Amino acid sequence: MAADAVEAAAKLPHVADAQAPDGDLNAPFVREELCSNLSRLLSDKATGPDGLSNRMLQLGGDQFINLLFLHLSDICRESIYPDQWASSLMQPLYKGDGKDREDPASYRGIFLSNAMLKLFEGILEARLQVFTEKADTLTLSQQGSRPGHQRHDAIYGLLAAVQQQRQSPQKPTQGATPSLGASNSSYCGFVDFTTAYPSVHREKLQMILKESGITGKMWDLLKENSRKMRIRVVHPSITADSEVNVLRGLLEGSRLSPILFAIFAADLIRDLSLQFSEITMPTASALTWMGTIFYVDDAVLIARSPEELQLMLNACQQWAEKNRMSINVNKTKIVVFLEDSVTRNARQWFNFTLTPVFPIPLPESTRIQMRQELWLRKHITSAIKERVRIPAHSLGLVVKVKENDTAIVEVAGLGQVELRV
Repeated sequence: MAADAVEAAAKLPHVADAQAPDGDLNAPFVREELCSNLSRLLSDKATGPDGLSNRMLQLGGDQFINLLFLHLSDICRESIYPDQWASSLMQPLYKGDGKDREDPASYRGIFLSNAMLKLFEGILEARLQVFTEKADTLTLSQQGSRPGHQRHDAIYGLLAAVQQQRQSPQKPTQGATPSLGASNSSYCGFVDFTTAYPSVHREKLQMILKESGITGKMWDLLKENSRKMRIRVVHPSITADSEVNVLRGLLEGSRLSPILFAIFAADLIRDLSLQFSEITMPTASALTWMGTIFYVDDAVLIARSPEELQLMLNACQQWAEKNRMSINVNKTKIVVFLEDSVTRNARQWFNFTLTPVFPIPLPESTRIQMRQELWLRKHITSAIKERVRIPAHSLGLVVKVKENDTAIVEVAGLGQVELRV
């Protein structure tokens, strides 16, 4: 698999290793950084496993800040986190709407990390924000993860793209031949990535960081940040020492996860801009590519014909498969702006061509065969579900179909896995 090749490549020397690390990004830790980030902490946040609150850190006084500065400087210099920092709590909140209370997917997790870790992550995040803006690591299409680029910027960008297409219809990208010619309609796909942060391929992210010039001490600290992660679900029947190792992805609740995911997702945006380079709109200084807009981990694809949008959906699905990400088909929605009745009647339904298609409803005791290699979650009661590789052409028996359209499939030699239908 492509992801396995990435893991092997991540262990080899990289060309960036021979280049001098960025001086500002890897500068020695200074006391002013600590004081600045300490003052910006929200005082009334809930505590993590260490029981320390942000207010306690802020009221420690000058002598405490001096000791804290020495402690964090040692961590920065050695690039080794205290073992206690690896632990975090997850408070599950029931989503309601009659969802299955025995299904972990029916709960939204609120993650609580140690206050000292969050403070240190804030210092790293501030440096990364300055570097990514200076080095153009992120793209103009990304909002919410860049300073000064917020939700209203994403909304304005989408409305401006739709308005531009209405006033000056553009032809679709070559290869996406429209069935009825160019129109003033805009075809938008709002793509939802399933558990975006926990699904990030760590080794691929580490390679992207090096390719982006994020090397040296900063790279070591970011790798250490995800090397050891443990989580405990807050529940009366779960003891304090019952932690689960988090072996993949970025941690929910981490201050670094939004900007690291943005760096990871910029790879997809650049792929799309190369394949669909003609989706542009004029701005004050030049033509700006407007094929997609990201707000943190949510994306909207903007196309000028149904065929073009389908090709963009296919490209997203291929990128997701290559990087062990998954797209939530149930939450991904298509919105068409200013579509006339003739085009509406002529176009076909949109779909994800690489997603296995099964009959709905899928009856129990049905035998199915996987058309391609898949990574599916094991059917276990734990909140953290391990993914297993299902080889192509594997046979499975549908044991149960749950209310949330999840089929429990028994695969020979691999046990029970969960399959969204």
